Amino acid sequence: MRCQDIERLILDAGERELSPEERLALEQHLAQCPACASHRDLWKDLHLSLQKAPSPALSPELEERVRLACHEELNSRLQRQTRRERSTPSPPVPWPIWAALAALTVLTAGFLIPGLEEFLQKQSFSLRTVLALILILQNALALFFVPIISRRRYVSQPALGQVE
Repeated sequence: MRCQDIERLILDAGERELSPEERLALEQHLAQCPACASHRDLWKDLHLSLQKAPSPALSPELEERVRLACHEELNSRLQRQTRRERSTPSPPVPWPIWAALAALTVLTAGFLIPGLEEFLQKQSFSLRTVLALILILQNALALFFVPIISRRRYVSQPALGQVE
C-alpha cells in the first residue's frame, strides 16, 4: 500500500474498527515505514491530548440562543410539513369499500325494521332483538368510520435533528 492509503487508514482507525485485512496491512506498512509510524504516533498523541482536555464551558446566553434557534427550526419544519399535508389531496374511497358499505346498509335496514316491529308489538327485548340491535350498532359504526380510516394518510415525521 502507498503511504497516502496508510495515512487514511490511520485516520479511519480513530473513527471505526478496521477490518482484519486493513489492520494487517497497516501493521506491516508501519513496521517498514518510519514516516508513517511517526504520523501514527502524532495522531495518537493528538487524540489523547484532546481526550484529556476539558470541554469548553458554554455561556448561558449562547446556550439560550442555541435552544431558541433549535425550537424555531423544529417549529418551521412542523409548519412546512403541516402545509404539505394539507395541500396534498386525500385519495378517494375505493369502490369496493362503497359496495361493502352499501351491503351493510341493506343488512342494517333488513334487521332494523323487523326488530323495531317486534319491539313495538311486545314492548320487550328478546335475544333476537338485542342481537339485531348489536348488529345495527356495529354496522352504523362501520358506516361512519370506514371512509375516515380509508382516507387517512400515514405520514412519518422526521426524527428530531434529522434533515428532510
